Amino acid sequence: MLENGIKDNLIQRLDRQLDWIKSCDTKASIDNLIEIGIRGDCVYAIYSVPYRQDILDIAHRSFYINTYMKMLNKLLEERNLPNIKAGIGLAAKETLAVKAGRKSSGINNLVWIGEAVTHASKLSDLGNKLLVGPIVMSKIFYSNYIEEQMKNIENAENWWELKNDQNLGDIYHGSVIIEDFNDWINNGMNETN
Repeated sequence: MLENGIKDNLIQRLDRQLDWIKSCDTKASIDNLIEIGIRGDCVYAIYSVPYRQDILDIAHRSFYINTYMKMLNKLLEERNLPNIKAGIGLAAKETLAVKAGRKSSGINNLVWIGEAVTHASKLSDLGNKLLVGPIVMSKIFYSNYIEEQMKNIENAENWWELKNDQNLGDIYHGSVIIEDFNDWINNGMNETN
C-alpha cells in the first residue's frame, strides 16, 4: 500500500495529466461521446462518429492513453511498484443502441447491439500481450483511420503491424505515442508554465 503522501502526490500528478488530456479534446469528439464507463477491469468509451476525421480523432485519443500509461508506469517504477499493462481496442461498425429496462422500475439503460463494442473489447484483450502492441485496431477502423492519417503523415502506415488473429481476423497493432507528452515524461515530468 502506498504511503498517504506518496499516494496523494501520485494522484495529483495523474489528475494534472488527465486535465491536460481533456484540454486536447476537440468539440467534435466531445459532441460524439455517447457513453464512458467501467466494467470490471475495463474502462471504455463509446462514440457515434459519422466522419473519418472523427475516427482519426478517436485514434489520437488512444495515442494519448498509451502515452499516459507510459507516464503512470514511470511513476510506479520510481516507487518500486509493478507496471500496469493495458490493451487499447478500437473498432468501428454500425451499432444500434436500445434503451432497455423494466417498466416503472426506474431502470432504463442503453444496450448496445452490434459488433463494434464487443470487437473492441476483444481487441483490447489482445493488446500488450504475446508480441502485440498496446493499441489494437480492427480492419475497418484501421482502413478508415489510416486514410485520414496519411493525409498529414505519409509514413503513418509504418507505425502499424498487420497480424491475423484466428478469432478476429486481420488486426493492426502498434505503440504510437504523443511525442511532446513523451518528452515531458522523459524529462522528469516537471511543471511548466
